[in-house]
Amino acid sequence: MIYNTVEALNLKKGQASRLKRILMTNLKSELYTHLATKDKEKRDALAKVKDLLTNQEFKQLKVLLRRESNSVWNMCVQHFEEKLTWTIQLPYNKKTTKQFVKTESIDGISMNDKPVEDDQLTSNVRVYGGVQLDTNELAALELPPKFATYNKVSKISILSDIEKCFTKLRWRTHFNLNHNHNHNQNPDTQYMPDYNRCFYDKSDMSFDMKRVYPTNLPFNKRVCMPPYTDAALEAKFTLTKAKILSAFSNYTQRHIQERSINKTHDLNTKIKKGLNILKRRIKNREIVCFPTDKSGRMSVDNIPNYISNMQPHIRDMTETTTLEYIENEKIVNAHMGMWSIILQSEKRTANNFLTTNNEIPPLYGLRKDHKSHTDHILGPPT
Repeated sequence: MIYNTVEALNLKKGQASRLKRILMTNLKSELYTHLATKDKEKRDALAKVKDLLTNQEFKQLKVLLRRESNSVWNMCVQHFEEKLTWTIQLPYNKKTTKQFVKTESIDGISMNDKPVEDDQLTSNVRVYGGVQLDTNELAALELPPKFATYNKVSKISILSDIEKCFTKLRWRTHFNLNHNHNHNQNPDTQYMPDYNRCFYDKSDMSFDMKRVYPTNLPFNKRVCMPPYTDAALEAKFTLTKAKILSAFSNYTQRHIQERSINKTHDLNTKIKKGLNILKRRIKNREIVCFPTDKSGRMSVDNIPNYISNMQPHIRDMTETTTLEYIENEKIVNAHMGMWSIILQSEKRTANNFLTTNNEIPPLYGLRKDHKSHTDHILGPPT
């Protein structure tokens, strides 16, 4: 009965086992002994009374005793539940939440929640070139700017992020060990790699390129893997990875149905259909979709009309040959090499600024719908 009552309260596994252990330890020594003594006295008394009463009278006596026993048992169960509730409400059984200090502003920028204005909740689609859109396509294009869709969780991306964290920790441990070893041999040394060193001084608004690590640059060319650390730390890494992958497995099993149906489960059916139609029309080179300049609304146009609007930007341009492109690249690299010498950058950092065989960025234009225009088919300038 005690175990059934504890389970009926829907406690957590740790709380239920702890309460059972505390209650049963006290009851075994006192309650069980008391009940055994009372049960023996009850049997002896019934044996003596049975000789003095008839069978009918003895049955009536047993019914009265059963009713009295049930009444006492119910009182004990009620007292047990009250005691159990009181134990759960003790301060050390309550879950404590860590209080975080909320920063209201940083460098004059407010960090508090701000209600979204009504005109930002809906985006009026700009349609040019006589393009026809159905209701599904309009619903997809009218999503507010920077609307987030939740993609399918990838195990490969999770493993990649885990290994990135472990690589940083291994490098930090490796440099700290080398610093401690060098400091013990030569206490006067001042060299200590510091990942938190800042190469930009806010006080005088200046850069110190000597303090830039090659890995601080987003276009770092050469990535070196660190050596393994001691066995204890590597074992912790392995255990942490196993826990994260276990949580990932539990999540995917709970959401396997919706994960297999679609990736963007925060969109309704109408918007999903519109996105699929727009993707197919863009792939078939029927339309082009771009956000508008300044306002951030979505605009739709056909390809001939879009190209004609881009002509003022490319009309006076001259075509560049591959040889001219390579020659200009050499000149820019030479200038960058001289600046690295002037700024006293490290050799590996300076090499990261040199470029070879870069892809030419695509040319595109955004509609300036905030400017006045009369031809709604041709649309505003880009």
